[in-house]
Amino acid sequence: MLNKNRIIALILAVVLIVPTLAINAFAKTELNNEELMDVKTFRLLEDESKLGEPISRAMFAKLTVRLLNMERIAYQMGSANYYTDVTSQHWANTYINLLHSLEIVAGNGTTGFAPDRTIAYSEALKILVGALGYTIYADQEGGYPVGYSAVAARLGITKGVDATTELTYADAMKLFYNCLDIGIMEQAIPEEEYYVSDVTPRDTLLGNKKVGMVKLRGIVESNYNTYLDSAIPEIEEGEISFYDMLMKAGTSGAENYLGYEIDVYVSTTNGGTYTVETVLPTENNIVTTIGFEDVTGLTESKITYSDDLEDEEIAVEDDAVFVYNGRISDCKTAAKNMKNGSVTVISNDGNKAADVIFIDSYESGVVETINYESKYLVLGANKTINGQKALRFDGTDKTVQFYFRDGDGNKIEPEEIKNGDVVSIYADFDNKLIYVVKGKGSVTGIISEAGGVSSPTITIDGTEYAVENGYSGEIMVGKTVEAFLNFEGKVARIEETDGAVLYGAIVATKQSGLGAAQVKMLIPGAIADETEQAEDPDDEEIVSLVAKNSGIEAYTLSNNINYLGTKMSSEDTKSAIDAIVSGMGYYVVEYKLNSNGEITHIDVPEQVGSPYSKTYNSDERTFGATSGGAFGVCDTTKAICVPSNKGVSDADYMTKIKMSHGRSYYVASYVYNEDTYCVDLIVIREVMVFETTGSISTTSKIALVESVTSKMDENGDAMRYVTLVTDTGKTEKVVSIDTSSKFNFSSLKPGDLICYSLDSLDRLDGAELLVSSDPVPPSRIDNKMYTVYSGFVADAKYNIVSEPLNRWVDILSFTTEDGRENNFEIRQRGTPPIYVYDTKAQTAAQGTTLDFMRSHKRAVVCTKGTTVKAVLIIL
Repeated sequence: MLNKNRIIALILAVVLIVPTLAINAFAKTELNNEELMDVKTFRLLEDESKLGEPISRAMFAKLTVRLLNMERIAYQMGSANYYTDVTSQHWANTYINLLHSLEIVAGNGTTGFAPDRTIAYSEALKILVGALGYTIYADQEGGYPVGYSAVAARLGITKGVDATTELTYADAMKLFYNCLDIGIMEQAIPEEEYYVSDVTPRDTLLGNKKVGMVKLRGIVESNYNTYLDSAIPEIEEGEISFYDMLMKAGTSGAENYLGYEIDVYVSTTNGGTYTVETVLPTENNIVTTIGFEDVTGLTESKITYSDDLEDEEIAVEDDAVFVYNGRISDCKTAAKNMKNGSVTVISNDGNKAADVIFIDSYESGVVETINYESKYLVLGANKTINGQKALRFDGTDKTVQFYFRDGDGNKIEPEEIKNGDVVSIYADFDNKLIYVVKGKGSVTGIISEAGGVSSPTITIDGTEYAVENGYSGEIMVGKTVEAFLNFEGKVARIEETDGAVLYGAIVATKQSGLGAAQVKMLIPGAIADETEQAEDPDDEEIVSLVAKNSGIEAYTLSNNINYLGTKMSSEDTKSAIDAIVSGMGYYVVEYKLNSNGEITHIDVPEQVGSPYSKTYNSDERTFGATSGGAFGVCDTTKAICVPSNKGVSDADYMTKIKMSHGRSYYVASYVYNEDTYCVDLIVIREVMVFETTGSISTTSKIALVESVTSKMDENGDAMRYVTLVTDTGKTEKVVSIDTSSKFNFSSLKPGDLICYSLDSLDRLDGAELLVSSDPVPPSRIDNKMYTVYSGFVADAKYNIVSEPLNRWVDILSFTTEDGRENNFEIRQRGTPPIYVYDTKAQTAAQGTTLDFMRSHKRAVVCTKGTTVKAVLIIL
């Protein structure tokens, strides 16, 4: 057996004869996909967008600690002040302290460390050589910087790095990647001799087989919905079958690579749980997606298709798997049932022949009935899906998987689909796996052109639209139509329209210079419930009905207009309208537009019931308590708000009217729908005065900023727009130019958590910054309204009965930067908003309490006393 010193000598001989790499001064350091995967997996790179930016000395120190897998030790060190410019409050204090204690860093030669300065190439090499334990050899070759640079080159640390002075993140990542597989130099005790161990940084980062990570390559065999061999009854949502084992996909997206060959890092725990951390499809995958309209042949031996008028062919492996709408099928049956959709061909072994063929076929239809309580959906025109007319999504049949999606594949609630909507349905032959995909609405205009046979199209007002394959309806060239689009933007239904009946309130008229009369119209807006948190957290939330006009439009009256059933000139019609508007201040009408946008018909909605005063019941969403009839409002109800005061401005017309429980309101008119037992239109008359307050309090709503942009408005003025994620979804708000708020709106940036207020025009007129995602928040912030805590998620418990609150809660536990453990009870009823901000993608989204353990990242909790008011998870 060779003795240890002999082994050391051989290893050092190999290390020291490796030539120094030449540096190409004109090249930039680049990382391939495998290198990126590794540095991301080991959390050395958290934001790929920063690769071209300089990296600071403090950040390099932090990442070196991570390379050594000693971050937990750094947290336990406490916050000593070795350097005058790295105080105990500095975010990198513990990382720099640890490297100082290990004698890897010694500052900049004085009492300072210069943490925010960009790290020099030579400094980085010194830190890495020291971290790997080779300081003694660097000192023997001349010390800093020559000796460290020489040893770094011979160890392979500098391989592929193009840097001479200051480092970018890309340079740093290449250096860290190169270090992953270098044996760590250790000192034998007590002999005080040094030897290269067989342990590398990669080994320490991977851990052991029971608790750690392992890198694997293989084919994704199953996900929750689909399998390539046989069904796996025990598989759960968010899991995949890989290497004949069930693994959690986590946030890796591994479930989206069914049929692909992938490289993955899989983490393991003592409990036997396997979680995919990162995914990289291998170079062996060849993926081709073909629209049905281009497929010319589909057999068990080959797939033929047309690509830019060229005939193409893909051979099919003998053991290839055909999957039709998520279920294994034979090729002949699948090909026979192709309607609209695509074929995705995957070759996963590099030989170009198809191994897996996904056939995704949908049928579109119009929703005739969707019942949210009984949970069933029926398409119109007696359309069936595999012979089934009513599709039930009540969950009683556990063998059925039923999903609602939007056109981008995102989950939506059934309530987002309404009667009359176009939906496209993917279903397997047994209706056991069903996706209902909501369409993109409709376009109205004149069909000027129609053409094509295998790929038919129509042109509406100059825009060409593809028509669904197999469309059997009439295409009415020269007619004004409403064309309904599926999720791909293809026409699924066409209806002729002679100008749909619209509602509005005329508030003024004018005569244009060309003799045509115009009217100024208030356009109805949607109504919605608005919830406000009471000052006392134990009090019930305050729910009001909010109505607001959606806009103000100017329309020209066509000549020979049909006014109240009589043909009149536009001038006479204007005179008749003026007489009514001058007396009431408004004139609620039904009207129709022609293809030129001119009003051709005007009528008056029939007034139903009296007296006008009706009491609003927020618990039932009804108006009544009078002898003149009661009615309800629903999600499809539109509202027109008209003023009871004089001298109203355009801003006043856009005032929000808030209707509170138990109060009476002047209902000028409404249009009742006998099918829904609700009103399609309600006209509310109230004092309309625009005001801005810009005030913020503990009852103000909390939102997460996703983006801040500046745009020119129609007057050419620069306006600031802020995209917010709120407790009700994502919305874009313009910043008010006349708010009384002193808040500096120009300071807002993506990832900011704010309290906010809106003015009567739904503009952002007040804000208060609670916490920012970047830089890393401190452990605790006390502002005038809330206490904000920041830390790393340690644990989460669900469905716990809180002793002090006497209600169901989920409990979030995390450790702050100062090492303290914090527990927060999050109510399940009246849950505070939970947001997720991805610092890499700079995207914001709503979250749930389940995201705490899925993310394993930093969390920020805003509290008022013991009540959690909002939660932010930073990825």
